Amino acid sequence: MKTPKLMLNALLIAALCIGTLTAQDKAGPLTTTTEITVKPGHHAQFKEGVKKWKECYLENNGQMKWRMWHRVQGEGNVYVMVSTKDNWAAMDTDDPVSAACYMTLLNFITPHIDKVNYNISQVMPEVSRTWPEDGKHAWVTFYKVKRRDTFKEVITAVSGSIRDKEGSPRGLWREYKGGAADGPDFMVASPCI
Repeated sequence: MKTPKLMLNALLIAALCIGTLTAQDKAGPLTTTTEITVKPGHHAQFKEGVKKWKECYLENNGQMKWRMWHRVQGEGNVYVMVSTKDNWAAMDTDDPVSAACYMTLLNFITPHIDKVNYNISQVMPEVSRTWPEDGKHAWVTFYKVKRRDTFKEVITAVSGSIRDKEGSPRGLWREYKGGAADGPDFMVASPCI
């Protein structure tokens, strides 16, 4: 009598696991976003330090890809550094070249930083557009919400209506999965063409 019950339980657990794996497959890649607020009066020194670090990284055959831009609106002098990982396991991989350039970071960048905010987000492909190849500028909006599920329903409905009318959604949506306690829950980036 126990064998059929155990088999039924095993099948039920397997079905749940397959559903979980399928749900994870639909999610987009993970994006790490590091917002670096530069101390007042330290902008030029910070930029020179970043150039030195990049030179060190490339000289040591670094393979990690990242993008960095200077935010033009909002409080403070903020640079945003973004990199993408395929999944959570890839977040745990060490970059030996970064370790080789650590002293450059410590001596030429860190003294010019006021604060750092680090977040992890994931693309929401079902409500997002494909980013244009020539998209160099974006209008970015962050949302801190009280009810994530309700907000996702609204995003889905509005993006679906726009897709039906215009052929594709207007923005690239991300849901935040980790980071600062006061960080956003969602972000949308719309290309400025």
